[in-house]
Amino acid sequence: MFQGRVSQRLYDFVAKHPEGVDREQIADFVYAEDPNGGPDSEGAVKALIWRMNVNLKSKNLRIKSSMGRGSVYRLVQL
Repeated sequence: MFQGRVSQRLYDFVAKHPEGVDREQIADFVYAEDPNGGPDSEGAVKALIWRMNVNLKSKNLRIKSSMGRGSVYRLVQL
């Protein structure tokens, strides 16, 4: 559905967890196959989600954060 293995893994992971997932869980899953473990920065996951939301807009979907400390991300219908 999406270009790139990381983007597809992000979408699949968040879509399979309607209860929500935190940034660390996303990074662990999305970058599990990266021999270097993926980026160290929290900002990398935020950027990945931002780019994903650009693609999801045409499908009336969004990965939305609950905001604040301990926030989780969920796939929501717009």
